Amino acid sequence: MKKAVVTFLFFIGIISESQSVKAQSQNCDITKINGGGFSTTIKSVVCNPNNTYTIVLQVSHNGCGGPKCKELSHLSIEAAPGTYSNMSLQVLSGNMKGGNLVVGPNLGSDPFQGFKFDNIKNIGGGKAGVLQIIYTLTSLQSQRISAKAGTNGQIVTFSIADFRYVMNCNGTSCAPLPADSDGDGVPDAQDEFPNDSERAFSNKVAQGTLAFEDLWPFNGDYDFNDMVIEYQLTAITSNSNKVKDIKATFKLRAFGAGFKNGFGFQFGNSTVNQSLITASGSILTEDFIQLGSNGLESGQAVPTVIVFDNAYELMPHPGGGAIGVNTTPGAAYQQPATVTINITFSTASYTIAELNLTGFNPFIFSNQQEEEKFTYPIIRLLHLLI
Repeated sequence: MKKAVVTFLFFIGIISESQSVKAQSQNCDITKINGGGFSTTIKSVVCNPNNTYTIVLQVSHNGCGGPKCKELSHLSIEAAPGTYSNMSLQVLSGNMKGGNLVVGPNLGSDPFQGFKFDNIKNIGGGKAGVLQIIYTLTSLQSQRISAKAGTNGQIVTFSIADFRYVMNCNGTSCAPLPADSDGDGVPDAQDEFPNDSERAFSNKVAQGTLAFEDLWPFNGDYDFNDMVIEYQLTAITSNSNKVKDIKATFKLRAFGAGFKNGFGFQFGNSTVNQSLITASGSILTEDFIQLGSNGLESGQAVPTVIVFDNAYELMPHPGGGAIGVNTTPGAAYQQPATVTINITFSTASYTIAELNLTGFNPFIFSNQQEEEKFTYPIIRLLHLLI
């Protein structure tokens, strides 16, 4: 059965409001009658990938004339301030002129806020035509549309349900967003820290084995077994790929030194802001290394981490005349010792490349005489001596 259209017209001051029952066509449109020959149709509602909505309305005039069919002066669209953008007006048929965009949100005599197209001519008052309005909303909302002609506001109201009906009918609704528990923009399925908005990815940056000779550059045995350390550097990065944490794991496997050697490293980028860094996990048993409150070695221009200061405190000597630990054939094997250094940036400001983690500078040092600290990186030694 065909639906009958019933129009109610109310006059209140200079604003009148005309409402119609909803007419739904097979092509998913919803049309409402403004009055004075004007009608407004929701043509499409599309949910965009960024979860905004692009809406297309058409305002039509049937060409009627006379005192009840005045010429259109402006079209006003209700929208909450700050929620609308990309507004445009197109002429689909007829000879409309004007239509200057007024961004709003205040619209003069209109009883709502939003935007409008002003100073319209040549549509209504006996002149048929069809106009198309396109705009984007951050969220669907109930909206009034005024086709102002003469003193008549000629307002229709579309509910959120109306917009959803057109969107769902046309199959242009939003795809369900993947779960993102911490709201950092990285879906839980890809986020290794789904409940931590400052952390998203764990990146294995570098790994290898270091072998040191503690007599270099002086003449010696050059056996490079005075300290043997495996290492792995892992960077925890944010959703913008900036480093929040560094996990540096060092496994002391062997040392054939008579000296009580320690081990540390410097950042590959000497310009990193040390005030952003907090380091923990150092094992210090001697009294000649000074750390700042941030866990870095004091007095260094380059961020410097001391991992341990005496290898003999990490792996016990097997005795029996062995030289060092795990370097003398036939001596008792000692289990390697692992030390993990945790470095956190208060603000994730650097990428992995900017920190130059693969270019980190490892070194050993001795707690013997000052002249025996020749295994320090030269830049570190100079800063300590200044």
